[in-house]
Amino acid sequence: KSFATAQYWNAIAAISAGLIANKATEFSDLRPVGNLSVDEAIIFKGGTLMPFDIALFVLSACAILASTLWSENYGNDRSTVESDHEKRKHWYSDILNAFYTTISSKQILYTGLICSLFEGSMYIFVFMWTPAIKELGGGGEMPFGVLFGEKYAPSHNM
Repeated sequence: KSFATAQYWNAIAAISAGLIANKATEFSDLRPVGNLSVDEAIIFKGGTLMPFDIALFVLSACAILASTLWSENYGNDRSTVESDHEKRKHWYSDILNAFYTTISSKQILYTGLICSLFEGSMYIFVFMWTPAIKELGGGGEMPFGVLFGEKYAPSHNM
């Protein structure tokens, strides 16, 4: 049930982000920062870069909220006296523990594989299909935010 709920809200967030990103690209034209010409400029703002600016703002807001509202999870409560084995614990011990937990539980393994394959298809769509769609569309401006949202729309009907 929690996996289905996470996928549902992930789809809602992706559709919303796609539509907002598409509208943001129409907000202003792509132009260089400062008084430089397009050929001289290295840094640009507006246009197709607006979704990344919005993402930076959202990421910063989430980082601030997480750092102020979430308490630290220290894991298991350990006694003040540690054994010699715990003192010699390597930096990768927790990674190995997570790996062994993942491969020993079919539910965790399959959930991770399904999420990875689904997100992998999203990366293929974004990075590989975008130039192909633009070429098929005659090289003009395409509503990539809408196309991104439409990609996630079928997963919303779970």
